[in-house]
Amino acid sequence: MKGLDLLDMAHGTEEAFIAFESMTQEQLEIDRKYDRDNSDNFDRDHNYIGSYEPERHYVQAILAFIDEYDIKLDVKNITEYKGHDFPRIFSEFKSKVHYTKTRFLLRQKREATGQAGTLISIGASFKTEIHSHLDIIRKIVNQEITDQNKKDAIFRGIASLASEVDRDRTTLDAAFSRFIDLSKVIREFAGNIEPAVTQLERIMSAFTSGVIKIEILTVSDRPKLIEDKSPKPLIPIDDEIPF
Repeated sequence: MKGLDLLDMAHGTEEAFIAFESMTQEQLEIDRKYDRDNSDNFDRDHNYIGSYEPERHYVQAILAFIDEYDIKLDVKNITEYKGHDFPRIFSEFKSKVHYTKTRFLLRQKREATGQAGTLISIGASFKTEIHSHLDIIRKIVNQEITDQNKKDAIFRGIASLASEVDRDRTTLDAAFSRFIDLSKVIREFAGNIEPAVTQLERIMSAFTSGVIKIEILTVSDRPKLIEDKSPKPLIPIDDEIPF
């Protein structure tokens, strides 16, 4: 497809989709104008009745992207559809793509302002493993550190991380922020206690193995439009029509 330099695309999935769709949309407009300007496929009312090849190429490109990047976008392959209402079907396809792109753009804004991060969950077995390491750190600190203020500071860090780990879902930023806070306070107040540092390393390993990224887009539970049950206006009857 002309005008697309895939090597220049952003690396992140959402950013890449935004960039790719924008370039694909731009190419669609170029190809569609050329197709319409050089086509004789118009009816008597000057309505286009051609093959819609530019639109079909757009659909193919988007489908290829969402399949390759495993984006959960509920769209159908309409490239082989030959019905007369293809423009309507294509419009529905484009609307879903536009919705997804808008969601990604909004998410970018929220992440840029610190309002959102990458959603994750932690596997149950890894939660248990992390809690086990935290318990060992707690015991080590209790035995090796005599300063109660230092103990309390480390225990607060342990409790904060444990609480984040227990959540059904959190963000990557939040989870690792708690881990970094605990690491700092341990290294400050228990830097010479090697077993505690070792447990931190094992917690990081469990995080790396146990983090599950939550789907980029969740399925919307938005209800369908309510059926219109308002009374329909009566069709006026022409009194001059014979019965």
